[in-house]
Amino acid sequence: MDSIPQDKPHYTYILYYPDDYPDSAKAGTAFYVGKGSRHRKGTDRIDDHERQARRGAKSHKCNIIRKIWFHDGQVVKKKVGYFKTHDEACMHEIALIFFMRGYEHLTNLTLGGDGVMGLKHTEETRQKLSRAGKGRPGWNKGISGMWKHSEESKSHMSEIMKGRPRSEEYRRHISESQKGKKRSEETIRRMTEVNRRIAEKKRGLPGKPHSEETRRKIGESGKGRIPPNKGIPMSAELRYKAGNGNRGRKQSDEEIAKRVASNTGRKRPPETGRKISEAKKGHSVSEETRNKLREKRKGYKPSPEDIEKAAATRRGKKHSEEWKQNQSKGRKGKGTGKVPWNKGRRIAAEKRAMAHLDVQISPEAEGRRYQQLRLFS
Repeated sequence: MDSIPQDKPHYTYILYYPDDYPDSAKAGTAFYVGKGSRHRKGTDRIDDHERQARRGAKSHKCNIIRKIWFHDGQVVKKKVGYFKTHDEACMHEIALIFFMRGYEHLTNLTLGGDGVMGLKHTEETRQKLSRAGKGRPGWNKGISGMWKHSEESKSHMSEIMKGRPRSEEYRRHISESQKGKKRSEETIRRMTEVNRRIAEKKRGLPGKPHSEETRRKIGESGKGRIPPNKGIPMSAELRYKAGNGNRGRKQSDEEIAKRVASNTGRKRPPETGRKISEAKKGHSVSEETRNKLREKRKGYKPSPEDIEKAAATRRGKKHSEEWKQNQSKGRKGKGTGKVPWNKGRRIAAEKRAMAHLDVQISPEAEGRRYQQLRLFS
């Protein structure tokens, strides 16, 4: 066996069938390409394969070695190159395998180099590996802080993944694998924290709003997109969680002002109005809610602009015949013994003076006076 040069400790090698092998088609042909170096114990990597075969290792390569021994032959081992560095040996191994792929007897499962580059397991092997690993805890479970990527490494990985398309099959596989999984409170907290940091990084600073251009792009991308939960009714548990999460929460004046500003002048389509009307039918307000509303309205005085707006919305409005009939039916037999709402209330001095002077008041002025009496009483 050739000795290893001191300045080039790494080498590549090839294992051959012996020339006197009974199968003449295989005699003298290569069946494995590898790389190695001398071990600390004084042994070489080139000899490891025969040691594995003696221990009964199951692989195509070891089966061939045992078959050669069965025919009273010896494996021919030849070192073909010496190198100063491990990387140089890896590159030479890859080149040898590439140019020798035409040999049908080559047993290398990978393309060479470190790791298992190019290895493709069969479906049967995948199933066996899956069954063997089920229920087995990970070797690094509960261990944190083993590897910490540098900022440069993180930036490099981020750039590689940006814009990388995901196939429909890949997305479906991820979706199926996550279905039915229940995450712990700690996991949910960590995911929330990570998403918050990602959102802050994208926006630049915490709380920084999106620009008008970004908002326009988000709006354009969402147009015509069907929500994933459309038509799927919300479960009772989820409704309870959603309601209980906001119960007792007091919004700040800024939040209220933003919501009012976003809805001001917004016109709902008829379909939305119909849905809201249907949802509110048969809904009764509790006595507690009514008392709260009364307390809120105490001492409230509308501005002249509010009065004018209220009068303008009712001006010229005509009730339908159906509405009139319903009002009539509801009032029949209920007026007996009732005190009029304006009994004992003072009439405005201007109206009283006009009544004495027999001056005609226009319908618009009459409507405004009526609204004032109702609002300020």
